[in-house]
Amino acid sequence: MAKATTYSVGSSGGNREDLTDIIKMVDIEKYPLCSLIPSGPKPAATYHEYNMDELGNVSTAGDVEGADVESFNDQSVNRVRAGNYVMGLTEPWSVSEEQELVSTAGVASEVARAKDFAVRKLKRKIEVQIGSDDDRNAGDGSTARVSRALGDFIDSSGPSDVNSKYRTPSASINATATGSLSEANFNAVLQSVYEAGGTNSMALIAGPNLTKAVANFTRITGTGAFSTYHLTQDMTSHKMDLKVALYQGPFNIISIAPTVYNGRASETAATAQSKARGYIIDTELLQINYLTKPYGNELENQGGGRRGYNRARYALSALNPKGLGKFNATS
Repeated sequence: MAKATTYSVGSSGGNREDLTDIIKMVDIEKYPLCSLIPSGPKPAATYHEYNMDELGNVSTAGDVEGADVESFNDQSVNRVRAGNYVMGLTEPWSVSEEQELVSTAGVASEVARAKDFAVRKLKRKIEVQIGSDDDRNAGDGSTARVSRALGDFIDSSGPSDVNSKYRTPSASINATATGSLSEANFNAVLQSVYEAGGTNSMALIAGPNLTKAVANFTRITGTGAFSTYHLTQDMTSHKMDLKVALYQGPFNIISIAPTVYNGRASETAATAQSKARGYIIDTELLQINYLTKPYGNELENQGGGRRGYNRARYALSALNPKGLGKFNATS
């Protein structure tokens, strides 16, 4: 005798589908560079410029009693100009009329969801671009303008348009693989940043592998099955706290913020190199100069459905790359 079954359409063709009103998205939406770097003055042109300066070497030559002042110093002799291009980033969206009218599981309004996603994706675009290795580009009728990114600003041999005296010292950049990075390597970079004029309180925006390497400093001894963790904490809670959010070294106090968005190229996933990338930043030496802060614009519906875009225009200003640092390992 034939039986009606759930696995045969012919047997029970009227069965309803069971689709819940739940949509779960997994993604990282923490953007430490955009959060920490302050907004600077609005650019007045698509090429935004600023001055860099330093005090120069110290002279302690004494005065001869009774002698007149006969030689004078130009106090602007070390002043130079630098700049960056304003670039635009856009995240468009569109929803057909039919899609907005039908019932979709987990979505109250397809247009509202599209607008929300566009805002979030635009924020991520800005974070990835600022933390990338992009060089600046003036752009033309067929090529977009590009704002120089942090990875290209922090370079001991360039960029060529940055005066050599204000480039990041080579000792402030370390390319040791994260698996071999020692606390001595780490402190050598901090010392160089400090000697170049960095402040006592800075931030390390670190990829996951670099964050893990810093967390293991001074904690592990032994190898294999006999490895031992050394912790300084109250263990009455029976928990091991392996998170390092603040590193207090001999020269600086470093706030550590993990990220997956350093050193990534456009339309690429995280790589071993991006997971090992880290930037030591002084927020007084960086600015994001918005020509237009992120905004949304809905366009006319010409029959195909509602559509629009979210856009931002900005330039990153490294006001003096000499006081910054970078961990630039490939893994």
